[in-house]
Amino acid sequence: MGSAPRTARLHLCLLWVLAIPAAAAERPDADVFYQALLGEPEAVDASRLLDSPGHYVGRPVRTRARLERVPPGPHTFALATRAGRVLLRLEPQAAAAILAHTDTWAGKTVEIEGFFHRDIQESPEASYVLRVWRVQPPDAAASGSDAARGAPLVSLQDLVYGAGRHDGKLVRVRGTYRGANVQRDLPERSRKGARDWVLKDGHFAAWISGRDPYGNAARGPGESLSDTGAGLEVVGTPTTAGGVVRIVARQVEVAATAAATAVGRSLSRNDAGWAAVAPRLSFAYPVPGEPLGPGGQVILQFNKPMDPSRFESAVSVRYERAGEAAGSPRAAFDYRDRFRALVITPETPPPPGAVMVVELGDGIIDVDGRALAPPEEPLRFGRKP
Repeated sequence: MGSAPRTARLHLCLLWVLAIPAAAAERPDADVFYQALLGEPEAVDASRLLDSPGHYVGRPVRTRARLERVPPGPHTFALATRAGRVLLRLEPQAAAAILAHTDTWAGKTVEIEGFFHRDIQESPEASYVLRVWRVQPPDAAASGSDAARGAPLVSLQDLVYGAGRHDGKLVRVRGTYRGANVQRDLPERSRKGARDWVLKDGHFAAWISGRDPYGNAARGPGESLSDTGAGLEVVGTPTTAGGVVRIVARQVEVAATAAATAVGRSLSRNDAGWAAVAPRLSFAYPVPGEPLGPGGQVILQFNKPMDPSRFESAVSVRYERAGEAAGSPRAAFDYRDRFRALVITPETPPPPGAVMVVELGDGIIDVDGRALAPPEEPLRFGRKP
């Protein structure tokens, strides 16, 4: 199968099956969701995107150029190159990162990863667009305070279950911005200050004080960040009281990479009818007839937000070749609540000609506690039509 038809199908998969909004970023750590869907971004000089657009349309790319504001319209930012401007459509996490750093990033060279395509709704002179999921300044590895670089990374789960073991120590934690406890992730009576806000990762949450969620940017809290479900990294000192963790932040940064997984009932809105809907697998990629990629990554999409803590114990992966067992690799499970999608990445790539078999066992539930009915047959990827 040629690369052009496959790229076209991937584009449709991105825009239709996963329903990514039209509007709404450490290169070393690839974004596994987009990598599984579109492949590894190709490094390319930004000017070549406009000099030779036919070579890159319909492909993921990684490039660097000067970030510019553009006049009001469907696009707010662009990359300026010697050949012109490439307009940017920002996925929510990239939008949150740029909004938090606009004052310091505008006019500077940034590095982005995104999907290069032609927008037929735009004028001919501005028809090429990058749909961006990752953005970072070129000196991102050197950014951040000395305290931030030296603070150990601790999960919110470890803080909550640590019974005060980390209290008073400088730590780094990552999670998703959840606003001023509007989803009641924490007991409201445990709030200490009117400007406190909630950081959440999975089922675990903590109060954050001392810094607003825009962190070091010179702006106050705003709905644009809340709407993105942005991933944040907080450096601060925790205290624990009554099982509730509070972190006095010294530094807050909007993560340039994908948001952490926040599990909540925000989509249910206490709707008993929606809560009664049983979860099911609605889509799997690669589709039958498509080969596995070199890394063997697959994507499973569900009809409802799922509880990601159950996947590791309930999902098994193995390889088969010519009907015989060809290995049982360990796998990483990355769940994206925004897409209701699970990315499965085997630690050992599939052997040549192997089929990847994924079994969904008992114990997988959605955020309303309803169990997933496993498919009658295991899922097989890499089969020939």
